[in-house]
Amino acid sequence: MTSNKFITINGTKYDAHTGLPVDQTPTQAAAPAPRPAASRHKTSAANIHHKTQKSTTLQRKSVAKLAPKKPVRQLDGIVRRKPGVVAQSPAISKFAPKPVVKPLPQADLPAQAHPVVSRAKHKQATVTKHQAAVKPAASPTAESEIAKAMAKEAPTRHRAKRTKSKSKPKFAKALNLSVASLAVIVLAGYFTYLSIPSISIRVAATQAGIDASYPNYQPSGYKLNGPIAYDNGQVSIKFVATTGSQAFTIDQQQTNWDSSALLENYVSKQAEDYVPHQKGGLTIYTFKNDAAWVNKGILYTVSGNTQLSNEQILRMATSM
Repeated sequence: MTSNKFITINGTKYDAHTGLPVDQTPTQAAAPAPRPAASRHKTSAANIHHKTQKSTTLQRKSVAKLAPKKPVRQLDGIVRRKPGVVAQSPAISKFAPKPVVKPLPQADLPAQAHPVVSRAKHKQATVTKHQAAVKPAASPTAESEIAKAMAKEAPTRHRAKRTKSKSKPKFAKALNLSVASLAVIVLAGYFTYLSIPSISIRVAATQAGIDASYPNYQPSGYKLNGPIAYDNGQVSIKFVATTGSQAFTIDQQQTNWDSSALLENYVSKQAEDYVPHQKGGLTIYTFKNDAAWVNKGILYTVSGNTQLSNEQILRMATSM
């Protein structure tokens, strides 16, 4: 290879671009003349097999790469490149050096009061002058007379206070103490009155030897009549009407009956027509004007000449 434009093969030059022999035109190259066989055999192998030429390509490993300038990315997302250095002419006033302005000398002024302070001082002076003009000066004689009068009046006031304190009746404390004691006694009596039934039933239950109880509910218009009666194994509580002769009695006694035994041994013998009621886990039988039930080994019976309703009897039974 002798040039970049021609290629030599077997002694013949060919155009590197068109591939045609240089000595022939394009029309002649279309029908090449055959060469004699003798000339083909005379071609030496050296002309065909020649040595490979060394590459003239640049060694990229040895050449430093040019680093591209990194663009400057602003916060708004627009890529901007740093502007180059532009020569600045001093003839342009924009780029001319700024002139130095020297401050003008000022004379020192004396300190002046603030206008607000001045007005306040003026107002205070005016008020002081007005007070001095209105208030007359007290003479030494008048002051001495006033002092003597006050000195005489002071012991008189102290004696009046002592007299008033001594004139307070002595029985006031005793009266207050009596009223407080009476109030305490009334309250104690009221609470004792309220607790009398519970105290009486406890005493009667202890004497009878059973766990008797007092009803927390009692029909309206009835009250406890006298002390609670008791006997061996039995307690009786009697209630009477506040107006009239109606009364009923609650008897309590120890038993080993249950509701079925109570119906068979007592209720069915007292009346053939009875009504069983279920309330608060109890079976309460009502018949005529009476009632009966069993609770925790105690037989309760209600008897009398009253016209108690079933609701009143059930409330009284569940409250015991």
